[in-house]
Amino acid sequence: MRTVQDTFIKTRGKVGGNDFWLNLLEGEIKYSSFLLVNIKNKPSRYKDFKFEFSNNLLKDFVNKRQNSEIVLLSVLKVLLYKYTSNNDVIIMIPVKTELNYNNSKNKSLFIRSFIHEDMTMDEIENDLKILLNKIYKNQNINLEEIMKELELEQDLTDILFAFNYNGIEDIAKKSNCNIIFNFNIIEDNFIVEIKYNSQIYNEFFVNQLCRHFELVLVFALNSKLEKVKNLKLMNNQEINLYNNLINSTSTSWNYNKSIVELFHEQVEKNPLSLAIKSQKVEISYIRLEEVSNKLSNLLIKRGVKKGDFIPIIAERSCEMIVGMLGVLKTGSCFVPISNKLPKERRDFILEDCNAKIVLIQKKDFLFKEDNYESIVLDLDKNSFFLEEKNFIGVLPEGEDLAYVLYTSGTTGNPKGVLIKNNSVVNLSYWFGKTFHLDSNKNILHMTDISFDVSIEETIVTLLNGAQIFIIPEEIKLNKYYFESYLIDNSINIAQFVPVTLRELLPKNKKIRSLDVIICGGDKLNSKLKDEVLNLGYSLYNNYGPTETTVDAISTKCEKELDVIGKPISNTEIYICNEFEEILPIGVIGEIYISGVGLSDGYLNRNELTDEKFIFNKLLLKKVYKTGDLARCLPNGNIEFIGRKDNQVKINGVRIELDDIETRLSKFELIEEAAVITKTSKKGDLYICAFYTAKNEISSENFRNYLGKYYPSYMIPKYFIKIEKFDVSYNQKINKKNLVHIKLEVNDNLCIQPRNSIERKLIDIWKNNLGVEHIGITDKFINLGGDSLIATSIVNEIQKVLCSKFTLIDFHNNISIVEISKIINNLDEKTLLKQLNNNIILLKKGYKENLNLFFIHAGNGEIDVYKNLSKILNNNYNYWGIRANCIESYCPINITIPLVASQYIEELKKIQSNGPYFILGWCIGGSIAYEIALQLESLGEKVEFLGLVNSFAPDKKFWGSVSDFTFQSEIEEAMRFIGESSIETILEKKESIEEIWDYTVTLLENRKFDCNLIKKRVLDDMDRAIPHFKDVLKIKTIIYYVNILRTFDRGRALYYPNSFVNVSINFFSACYERAANGYNWKNFTNSKFNYYEVPGDNFSVFLEPNVQIMAEKINQILNIYIS
Repeated sequence: MRTVQDTFIKTRGKVGGNDFWLNLLEGEIKYSSFLLVNIKNKPSRYKDFKFEFSNNLLKDFVNKRQNSEIVLLSVLKVLLYKYTSNNDVIIMIPVKTELNYNNSKNKSLFIRSFIHEDMTMDEIENDLKILLNKIYKNQNINLEEIMKELELEQDLTDILFAFNYNGIEDIAKKSNCNIIFNFNIIEDNFIVEIKYNSQIYNEFFVNQLCRHFELVLVFALNSKLEKVKNLKLMNNQEINLYNNLINSTSTSWNYNKSIVELFHEQVEKNPLSLAIKSQKVEISYIRLEEVSNKLSNLLIKRGVKKGDFIPIIAERSCEMIVGMLGVLKTGSCFVPISNKLPKERRDFILEDCNAKIVLIQKKDFLFKEDNYESIVLDLDKNSFFLEEKNFIGVLPEGEDLAYVLYTSGTTGNPKGVLIKNNSVVNLSYWFGKTFHLDSNKNILHMTDISFDVSIEETIVTLLNGAQIFIIPEEIKLNKYYFESYLIDNSINIAQFVPVTLRELLPKNKKIRSLDVIICGGDKLNSKLKDEVLNLGYSLYNNYGPTETTVDAISTKCEKELDVIGKPISNTEIYICNEFEEILPIGVIGEIYISGVGLSDGYLNRNELTDEKFIFNKLLLKKVYKTGDLARCLPNGNIEFIGRKDNQVKINGVRIELDDIETRLSKFELIEEAAVITKTSKKGDLYICAFYTAKNEISSENFRNYLGKYYPSYMIPKYFIKIEKFDVSYNQKINKKNLVHIKLEVNDNLCIQPRNSIERKLIDIWKNNLGVEHIGITDKFINLGGDSLIATSIVNEIQKVLCSKFTLIDFHNNISIVEISKIINNLDEKTLLKQLNNNIILLKKGYKENLNLFFIHAGNGEIDVYKNLSKILNNNYNYWGIRANCIESYCPINITIPLVASQYIEELKKIQSNGPYFILGWCIGGSIAYEIALQLESLGEKVEFLGLVNSFAPDKKFWGSVSDFTFQSEIEEAMRFIGESSIETILEKKESIEEIWDYTVTLLENRKFDCNLIKKRVLDDMDRAIPHFKDVLKIKTIIYYVNILRTFDRGRALYYPNSFVNVSINFFSACYERAANGYNWKNFTNSKFNYYEVPGDNFSVFLEPNVQIMAEKINQILNIYIS
């Protein structure tokens, strides 16, 4: 049989062909692969597969066609087209040795041809025959140079076709192809030998390819004038097998009931069971029933009718859930709107749903619209509490709408998705059965009400009789508080998106009560999945667009299996091509969803509804086109691939990039804009906007403009000005080139860090923001910061700097300079002022009446307690009491009882009555003991007294102790000054205070070497001075030296006049024990508990030693939690 190559070998054509290849390969090129996507960086491990075609097909083939190569190549291209719907098809062919003259570097050639559905096989073959002749005439051109000129990647396809070729092994080694077909027709045998990369393809898929190739070949031989669109790869038998494998989901529960009916059933089953618990409110099922009845009755009085749309503007709260149920009981439909939405976006939703009455929270004082009647949701005081508590509303039916949820749209405005009662009821049955929900299950609610997962965390939870726990906003993104909240409330099931799962879930231990973790909203990577499974959790990966009622596909995760699973009950999944045909197993296509969960479409958007919700003539049913790509595996599981359009999911939120581009294009200061996603170092997606304009526009200007229309998660992190956009052959912006542009996002001069704390903060910000050039005055938000990145930064600051602040602190102090001021207690301007405001909240707890007071050590500071408090029981509020008795640079003759009495006045402003919890370290132990003693003498109860490595009172141990006198302080000051001539000047001063004020001024004015001053600090004092190894001001060193002298003298003189009744809990540093610490056993009328902690006097507060001390303290504190 003749081939095109054979023909050309005889003619030996030599035609120059740069222009030919430039024309052939110009324009945008889609990667050609049976898998639709370019899977890079996979090692090549080839396996062999051989498929023999039937003798009848061979005879038919030989009898009907002359040019075997053209026929087989055409069939392979049509098969690729049917698999991918990509009409721009590229396949490689090898260059034969005798053709490879002029020392051409080409080992193979690209065959690029276009196929469309109305072409016949005969037309495809004729076009290919002409093209191949031109290719071989121009094969002497170096294709590598052509591709460089066109800026093309080397990988245009992963498929190579060969016909009767002997060097297939050599091609496999040198090509980038992942699948190589070598067709051989030798006498009575018609065989295809295939080499495939087993890291990408498998034997099942390759065998299926061969069977479908055979089917297309029969079509080509027998129907040469038939259009390609009439070729069907899947016959009825295969479709039935497909449905049996994937879509056997029919479940016979009564999903035509309404949400109201199912909720009432749960009320009757467990009326007194807890329904909802928030930070301030606990409400039972019967109470929730009555309150929502009252609200529905009031709404009906106000004219609400069945089918009306009732917006609820609120945060996650009991009030929000009462609002949902109250609206449903009128037969109307609730529209949840986050109170965080910008006014313009909120106003659009209110107008779009034709709202007449709006439910709002008491807190939402910003909502003052004259156009809408409003009812305030307030469980403490509200007009609807006077209404009848029995249900007199309208019982909805299964087909009635339950809610409208607005999601990102492509036009600049959100679109409202219509969800029916029976869709939620079906979801509820499946969810309850899958995760074993009942009245003993505690479900975490932390998803904003604007997102559909909140429906599962609220309505679905209630329909199964379980308990909703509403985590406070300030806790849900603080990993330390978050962990404690789950433990303290015995949370059993929690839902995350991958990025919050990675940030919030403890990595070293399992939370005992937490049995099930559900992850959705974005692709779950293998590493994170395996980390969670290794901790012992049951991890589920759920998939589903809002248009199909939260979840459509789910799986219980396993190691070595990265899938999103199988359809949930009464749901069908189809993987289809652009012609709405079901694709074979393993072939990538668009996910179509059908079933009970299917939405009715979009509110007031009939055209968009008709585009997305189609009636599939082949399936004879309505389906939703998701725009997501996936493939079905031989075991029936669905593997998610990605998006086919310009929609993305970031942190679980669906975002239309076209929507943002549309809005940016209306910004008068810019000429043109393009919006893409990029990937951070951690692997997270973020949005980046590029623009052209006459002048640079600050990020702040962009954020102010977009912030009027979009919530924060839709605003790009970076806004990059470029000179002009590259355009593709069809004059569209070439967004692929934008991905490679290096980000330069700093709007201002980059001011360098000045000290070690600022340097560490810079490193932390760089690590989390992915920005190289950061100055200490740059604003966090202008560098692309968001709440999740803030969470990660705060967690790292706590770990690296042993500092503790809340997310609220972080967002109120959004430059490194400002954060540094919080962390650095050595700030000169506030140092002495802070002494008068000496009680500092180190960590806020859940319970207002539980406070643990930490007493400073000899240096007057409480920094060491920050590291300890963050890992102590989160029910307590932890307060640090700093020194308030030193207001200058000189030492003072104080007594421990006097200091203790002053501190009692301060702590009583926080907690007026007992029981009290007190802990002191080193000298602070003596002060803590005296505080407990005085409180008991006042009739107060002291529940806990902790002493950390403190010396016990013992006048013999300390020996003779002198007061600070005029002469003693001249001598001490001279130790630092070192010039004998100065002594005369000091003697003329009138007080100790003047001596030290003069000393500090002299040392600073004469620019004394700070390191020399440090050497004159007495041994052991240097360890107690904060940040002693850093560059310090001389006045700072002098201040701490004399405060240490002050409290050291007070401790040495101290001996109590009686003993405490509270037990003493003594924590001893194993490597540096207080010499007489065990003697504290003689100073209590109760028990003396002695604990040993690894470390010296200072390192007991550092990791990992502090963990051991915290564990011992927690064991004691847990006893007192009611």
